[in-house]
Amino acid sequence: IPAPGWRFTEWGGDASGSVNPKTLTIDEDTHVVATFVRVEYTLTVSIDGQGQVSQDPQQPTYYYGDQVTLTASHDPGWAFDGWSGDTGGSKNPKTLTIGGNTQVTAHFIQRPYTLSIQIVGQGSVERDPNQSAYY
Repeated sequence: IPAPGWRFTEWGGDASGSVNPKTLTIDEDTHVVATFVRVEYTLTVSIDGQGQVSQDPQQPTYYYGDQVTLTASHDPGWAFDGWSGDTGGSKNPKTLTIGGNTQVTAHFIQRPYTLSIQIVGQGSVERDPNQSAYY
């Protein structure tokens, strides 16, 4: 029975094949080897909005129990809003513990900016477009 993050591959010694469970007839001293290999998992990070996410460590695959720190960086005019997928919240940076193939989305939202107009002297200013916030 494989431990979490491992998979059974084959029998060796006085047993052979990969059928599991294996039935043996014991008629002499018998030596059996069970071979397990670590399972490699992927971490897929998607972006919603405009920004980037760095991974530390940055690897093509990870093993069960590996820790990966994700750091979201927003583009100008945007703000990091939170994580979704196999993790949540808005903590940044965020440390994940790999327990299988993992998918995470970093969400960025546009920052609204206001435009204040002050007139000195006599005259007017028209805004085009005239709106309460600008991105």
